[in-house]
Amino acid sequence: MERSHIIPTNDSLDELLKGGLYPGQLCELCGPSSSGKTQLCLTVAANVAGRSDVVVWYIDTKKDFSRLRYEEIMRARNFTQKIIEDSLRRTKVCRVRSSRELIRALQQLVTLCKQERNGASFAGKKALLVIIDSLPAVIFKVTRYAQQSDFETTYELDDLAEVCRFLTKEYQAVVITVNSVTRWEQTDPANITPALGKYWARIPATRLLIARRHGETRRINIWKDLRLIENSFCTVTINDIGVTS
Repeated sequence: MERSHIIPTNDSLDELLKGGLYPGQLCELCGPSSSGKTQLCLTVAANVAGRSDVVVWYIDTKKDFSRLRYEEIMRARNFTQKIIEDSLRRTKVCRVRSSRELIRALQQLVTLCKQERNGASFAGKKALLVIIDSLPAVIFKVTRYAQQSDFETTYELDDLAEVCRFLTKEYQAVVITVNSVTRWEQTDPANITPALGKYWARIPATRLLIARRHGETRRINIWKDLRLIENSFCTVTINDIGVTS
């Protein structure tokens, strides 16, 4: 494993994660609405903005990816205009409206990776960061409006899990999924559960829980990871340069 391919989050969270997000890792970021999940995703993407060895795929299911906010984070870090423009070119924003479109987009990414590997392009040389923001926006939408059965929903989650596993195992991608929570009570992880049910709960190897404290201050807990100390936490702040320690 090349340490240069580890994806940084922020100093405090990286300390909990023993360095950051590792190649081949599927990490899920959970939290209630307006807790800062998207801001952390944009921060992670901006962290690799100046690195030509990282390609970012940002799959937007809520139609709220903010290019202006993304640029603001990079400008606040005093990135040059060239770095910002290069980063925007390497950040592939894909908007999807359903779980089927999400799975199709990920399958197309797999196909692209295969083609680039066969063509001796960047595959195996560049790190791949995939952000899916968010899963409930398409999974719950289908269930609510199309009266999709639990079996069909589980079948689609199984397809989603399979393609995510393939990206992490075959191409050592870092995949970040965004999820919501149910039964939000105070800040104790014992009182809440990740959305999407028991089947999906076992898929991510790492699960983080972000919660609003006061103002722009957030607390991030290690909710699940066999390598790490569960329920350890750090405190972060959302500001011009993203989510910072």
